[in-house]
Amino acid sequence: MQLEKWAKALEVPMYQLFYDGEQPPEPSTLRKWKSPDDTAWGNSGDGAIFLKKLRRLLRKIDEPNRRIIYQMAGKMARRK
Repeated sequence: MQLEKWAKALEVPMYQLFYDGEQPPEPSTLRKWKSPDDTAWGNSGDGAIFLKKLRRLLRKIDEPNRRIIYQMAGKMARRK
């Protein structure tokens, strides 16, 4: 967000903040990583809906409380 403001203030395309050349750089040929198992939990269905809601809620929590939640989740995941 801040970089967009800088580019707008300087009246230059955002890519010029990182690239020294006349033309925009070529797009990356790297593909988005996909899980080898597309049936993994959270890729679709109820799991995907739950993860989307969880991510949205975690963004609203302040950093110290988010760390506590992550720590508790990590301990719960290690315990069987």
